[in-house]
Amino acid sequence: MVSRRGRRIQGYSSGMVLQGSQDRAQDSFLSDASTRAGRSPDEARAVAREGVAGAQVLLRRGDQRHAQSLLADTGEALMRSGRRDEARQVFQELQRAPYADTQVNLMQRQMDETQRQDRTYTPGNDIAVESGGTTNTIDVSDFRSTYGELAQHRLTQIDTQDRMETALGHSVNPTRMEDARAYFQQYAQGHSTDEVRQEYQRYMESFYVHTGRGVEWNSAVSEDDRPAHMTELLSHQPTDDAGRRLVDCEGYSYMTDAILGGVRDESGQPRFDVGYAARPGHIISGVFDRASGEGFTVNNDDTQMMQGDLSSDRGRATALARGIADGYYNVIGVGRHPSDTDTQEDDGTPRTGALIWTGNDFVGVVNPQFQEGYRQWRDSRLGGGSVSEYLAHLDRGGQ
Repeated sequence: MVSRRGRRIQGYSSGMVLQGSQDRAQDSFLSDASTRAGRSPDEARAVAREGVAGAQVLLRRGDQRHAQSLLADTGEALMRSGRRDEARQVFQELQRAPYADTQVNLMQRQMDETQRQDRTYTPGNDIAVESGGTTNTIDVSDFRSTYGELAQHRLTQIDTQDRMETALGHSVNPTRMEDARAYFQQYAQGHSTDEVRQEYQRYMESFYVHTGRGVEWNSAVSEDDRPAHMTELLSHQPTDDAGRRLVDCEGYSYMTDAILGGVRDESGQPRFDVGYAARPGHIISGVFDRASGEGFTVNNDDTQMMQGDLSSDRGRATALARGIADGYYNVIGVGRHPSDTDTQEDDGTPRTGALIWTGNDFVGVVNPQFQEGYRQWRDSRLGGGSVSEYLAHLDRGGQ
């Protein structure tokens, strides 16, 4: 504050005035960048040139903050208008110094929006985003990144979508299950199980990301019906600042069923069988190739080829259990549908019928006696204990 002739007036630095002017100029450019780019390829190229040139001017002025946000937002506008070639040019610029190693949180927009709606929110804390009847709980610390990585995510999406459209001969929406299924229907022809696995992992890594906490999917759609409704469910899901849709372990599993479960062989029969396996708090899917007898697990966006004989139900169940239990004691649910894999009662007690896993093989099935033994052991311990800990206790000779 400065005083002039007895009055107190607010003093502003020239830097603050310039910053406000830059914010307005940038907002004005970006407000119709997507619309302009959608008019013609020439307009799209002009938007890309102006965005890159504007960022270079800002950088020469020492204003890296506005320069990097201008590049990221210009690229985003071009992506929205479907101008991926021009977006590629902008994101390649963002991969250069000094932007590439500059830190950014890919949930910054969601944090900003949460703070606008809730002034008590502290940036960095978990946020909850509800959309279309689904609630996402997001660990924003999982989204710490750099502008270079943001750009790489976008470039990977561009490459993957280009590959899908070249194969199918028409434009696609990668997160529309019908388009993804059509692509993998074609890709699976002439490719091995392992090649399908690798391409499917690239697809998931390109367009999806785990919330870091979890998703409460719309309860109006039953869990067994969700694979058939994933296009609609995903259409309501928020994205991070790199354009990836938020999902959780259930979402990845539902998608796998929706996409690969619909791929057919030359005779019109299913090429792949898809099953599920769960332990308390986590679920994965398994893809079994009828043609080769091989299979792979889908654990969030990570895939791994299965080992062992997969020709029998027990062999498949054992391979899935190895994929989800990581060599630890646990109770496992295995089945064709998500509801087949429930392993816990509402009070955390193992559910009757769940399979008991001791790290390398099944040794039994949960029955009422096992449930009661677990309850008594848990209640006798300060702080309780997990089923995995109880199984380790029994293996050591405990009662």
